[in-house]
Amino acid sequence: MRYGYGRRLLRYGMFAACICAASTSPVAASPFEVPALTKPANSEHHAGKIIWWDLRTTDLTRAKEFYGGLFGWEFRDYHAAGTDYAVAMYGGRAIAGLVQRPISEGEQRRSAWLPFISVRDVDETVRNALLHHAQIRAAPANLPLRGRQALLTDPEGVRFVLEASSSGDPPDAVAAPGTWQWAALFERDPGDAAVFYQQVFGYDVLALPADGRFERVQLFSEGHTRVVVDALQAADAPKIYPQWVSFVRVADAADGTAKSLKLGGLILAWISTAR
Repeated sequence: MRYGYGRRLLRYGMFAACICAASTSPVAASPFEVPALTKPANSEHHAGKIIWWDLRTTDLTRAKEFYGGLFGWEFRDYHAAGTDYAVAMYGGRAIAGLVQRPISEGEQRRSAWLPFISVRDVDETVRNALLHHAQIRAAPANLPLRGRQALLTDPEGVRFVLEASSSGDPPDAVAAPGTWQWAALFERDPGDAAVFYQQVFGYDVLALPADGRFERVQLFSEGHTRVVVDALQAADAPKIYPQWVSFVRVADAADGTAKSLKLGGLILAWISTAR
């Protein structure tokens, strides 16, 4: 694949590049009950798999309009203690959360997707991650119906949540249109990032060198690609920062792009399979 960055920023996210900033917080701090990860509960556990995404947005109403119009998601709204949260539903299944995020004075206005990565033991994983220069942003905590979670940042400051689901993990299956397909992580040094995530999650690693550097690294578990780590290009700094990019499968990419633009999205990155 080749990645080329466009000149325009994505306002709320696209099916192929949902922009993630480093200023998100997990649902663990929410004052309401979020639904169980899987219904009915199962005994599946896939360490290293991204099993949930949360969007922290500055405009929850418009974000719901955008993603609902683009992917056909429906929403269940929750409100408690001054927090507005919506659970995205697709095919009768909860697949993501969206939370209204206030803007602090002087802060940039942007939305951010945050991945929840499956682990068997949150506390043990936190201890291991700290040994490899992670930082804790929210200490391990239990959520009713969901399990145990903790929010960390990797050595480049990119945030992610550890989750030990109390209802089991979603099974590994081919993604249906409108659901999560895979994830990419853009870092300044993909090699160093891959080492960190391998040490924390035990991933198998496939590194693809280019000009003596690792420009792309694939992270696997149980024979499935969980994350692709790509290099930030020097020409894109500082406007492109280390971040997660989430991918949603669509039936037709060209149609999805056109629909996204009509809904107010902007093109951030062009992605092709040409070599």
